[in-house]
Amino acid sequence: MIEVSVVVPVLNEEKYIEDCINSIVKQDYVKEQLEVLFVDGLSTDGTRKMLKKAEEQYGWIRILDNDKKLIPSAMNIGILAAKGIYIVRMDAHTEYSTDYISKCIDVIKNTNADNVGGPVLAKGKTRKQRIIAAAYYSPFALGAGNQYKENFEGYVDTVFLGCYKKKFAENIGLYDETMARNEDDEFNYRIVKQGGKIYMSPAIRTVYYPRSSFVSLARQYFGYGEGKPKVLHKHGKPTRLRQVIPMLFVVFLVLGAIGSVLSRYVQIWYCSILMLYLFFDLGFSLKNRKLDNMTDKIVLVWTHIVIHVSYGCGYIKGLIVG
Repeated sequence: MIEVSVVVPVLNEEKYIEDCINSIVKQDYVKEQLEVLFVDGLSTDGTRKMLKKAEEQYGWIRILDNDKKLIPSAMNIGILAAKGIYIVRMDAHTEYSTDYISKCIDVIKNTNADNVGGPVLAKGKTRKQRIIAAAYYSPFALGAGNQYKENFEGYVDTVFLGCYKKKFAENIGLYDETMARNEDDEFNYRIVKQGGKIYMSPAIRTVYYPRSSFVSLARQYFGYGEGKPKVLHKHGKPTRLRQVIPMLFVVFLVLGAIGSVLSRYVQIWYCSILMLYLFFDLGFSLKNRKLDNMTDKIVLVWTHIVIHVSYGCGYIKGLIVG
């Protein structure tokens, strides 16, 4: 009998898929009670070849096709095809402790929560990726939510990845496939809205590898920003201040630049605010304990700017397009 179905959305993950597969293979969970479903968005790099090799080697690994190429679509395909009682979501950019699946099942059974997960432990394989990973621990970059606190335990409003019963996911309507980004936030919001509970445990350990370039980081956060208003519009959810600050910052940058051309007073005010922003940016970057090299800390200043501006621009587009 299969108790757990692992669902992993993938698309062109050649750099990470081998480590991800190895991480799953090393899980201590009983393989006779486990299946792993890699839902592939028709990858065009070497991802598919490595997945096929794993499928041939391990009878409990299967490949499913995702023509829509979107993560929520991949999750729905995997959940509907799953044979297990529990769904454990995994990500190709992530490596897992050998007891990750076991701990997910232990926590969900012991807490009676509807969805469980662990903290985001971000690391990098390259220098630039390590700097970007350090931003995940910066209150200035991401607002310091509970999911970035390594030792936090308790009930939360969202978790990284997640583990839940298949029947429960089907009952709340699976993932919203109109959400190209923020599908987890929207899914978890529905759980809480319907009286469910989400629990975070530091016993559930993962290592997440963020984007490795500023261009890909900007695309990622533009997508996050663009998707956030869709969640708010759908549920009438009140906006948290930290969600709109990047958007207000981008508006300030544009209007302030225009005003500075027209007015000396506006120019002084505009430059003063920018200097204050850079002061806080530099201060939080220098205090970041994930980086030791001073040059890397300076680059972290730019990382914060990329995150704020790309998220803010995406948020504005999301508000306009709807």
